[in-house]
Amino acid sequence: MDPVNGTLNGRNEKEHIVRVANRYALAGLAAVAVAMIGVVLLVSRLVVGSALAAAITALATAVCCWCWWCQPLLRRRHVRARSAATPDRFPGQDHAWRPLPEHAPAVVTAAMQAERSRPDRLAAPRPLR
Repeated sequence: MDPVNGTLNGRNEKEHIVRVANRYALAGLAAVAVAMIGVVLLVSRLVVGSALAAAITALATAVCCWCWWCQPLLRRRHVRARSAATPDRFPGQDHAWRPLPEHAPAVVTAAMQAERSRPDRLAAPRPLR
């Protein structure tokens, strides 16, 4: 058992733990990005010279920013816009939440059995062309 879960378990602190862990992960990724860009600058300067090294480093910086900053922010904006359009969400939540009915396990089991018994599922696979 780790110290955080042992001290905060059962005290409704899961959201806080996730937020703090997320911040630490983001700080670590920022440090990794800076280190990667520094290595690209160092190696490219030794191999190809100063002018081209600056261009290569700028490209590496742009790729890191796109992959680790711009795309996640665009995804967050998309998810928030989609969840805002969902009518059944609780105030303060960023995602839609629909509770399962009490009879959900029986419904899921029946649906799985119906899926398995479909005649087209029993047909032989088609050969590749």
